[in-house]
Amino acid sequence: MPNRKKYTFPSGLIANTGFAIVFIAYIGLLVVLLLSELGILEWLRATNQVLVLLGLLFLPFLLLALAQAITSFTLKLPGQDIEVEISRQVQNIQSKVDEVKNDISVQLSTAEQALWPILAGRDITAGERLQQKRLIIGSKLDVSQVFFAHFLADWIENTVPGTQCELRVPNGGSLKNFADLQNNWIDMYVDFTGTCLQFFNINHQKKSLDELIENLNQYGSKLGLRWMRPLGASEGYSIVMHQETAEKYGILEIADLRWAAHELTFSADPEFLNRKDCYLGLASRYNLNFLRVEPCNITARYELLNNKIADVFVGYETDPELYQPRVLTLTDAESFFPSYEAIPLVSQKALDSIPGLSESLLKLENVITTKQLINCIFELRQRNLDPAAAREIAKKIRLATADANDR
Repeated sequence: MPNRKKYTFPSGLIANTGFAIVFIAYIGLLVVLLLSELGILEWLRATNQVLVLLGLLFLPFLLLALAQAITSFTLKLPGQDIEVEISRQVQNIQSKVDEVKNDISVQLSTAEQALWPILAGRDITAGERLQQKRLIIGSKLDVSQVFFAHFLADWIENTVPGTQCELRVPNGGSLKNFADLQNNWIDMYVDFTGTCLQFFNINHQKKSLDELIENLNQYGSKLGLRWMRPLGASEGYSIVMHQETAEKYGILEIADLRWAAHELTFSADPEFLNRKDCYLGLASRYNLNFLRVEPCNITARYELLNNKIADVFVGYETDPELYQPRVLTLTDAESFFPSYEAIPLVSQKALDSIPGLSESLLKLENVITTKQLINCIFELRQRNLDPAAAREIAKKIRLATADANDR
């Protein structure tokens, strides 16, 4: 009875061998076609050339089909049989293919959102609508944005007489709202300074908040946009892990992830995964190569952590879950993330068309702290993001601000 040994080829070897086979076959078939065109292979008729072209077309599919069908093979050598398993390698290759598909789908999703208002052009009814003092307020996807949209509407309707506000909650990601604003499909929304800096590749290092807003408005003046004054609250990014997983790998800082990332799954919303100030730059700065990167909805992040689908994910400064003992926020020792101060971004056309709107919005400077915003988000979640609840919470902040101004 011969000795029987089992070997597993490294996935890189399988992938490289498969590529080499396809490449050599393609070169061979192309050489045959070239020699035929030069008249050297006179026996190769037109019908045979068609068969060669079909071979070029179907060869990759044949290789993939064989990889799925053959899970192992045995080499018979004198005195021993060597069984080689390839099923695990096929799974690894498929995992890489799925990762590439996820990356492409994330980029297409982000780009597609912003494409619609660009293709549609400017809203030709915006001028007439603004003359009637009707404003459209946009919102991004997270809970803080839902609150801010209702807060702006409540504030403006109660401080600018005769103004009516229509809400689009949510209205897509940052690029979608920014494109809508440029083309007058919305008139304002709240964004964050760190996000807006990326629109124009503005470096945030060693600059004050006032300097950054001035830089933004230098670009905004040419686009018909204006960044107002900061609302006071911030919503910075953080990298988060389950406490138990972090202890297992000895991770305290983002930099520590570089030694364990190849065994961990990272998850975040599509916008975060596709931005240089977020995942793209973070992975490059800290040299992170995760086992898998899974896109998710903003509201599903902690659910993925609890179900152990994700090991590492992005958290927001205003997430109430960050203050639970089972969650660890990793230290950003290199200060990769800029500051993300909440700030209204408004079309100049709206400011020029509605008397008193600019003065009203300027009164919102430092109107809410980050701690207050966290409490608002927690209450809004408890009430299932009910629009009536959002207006009620917004009204409390407005009345408290009015009382403070009266003093």
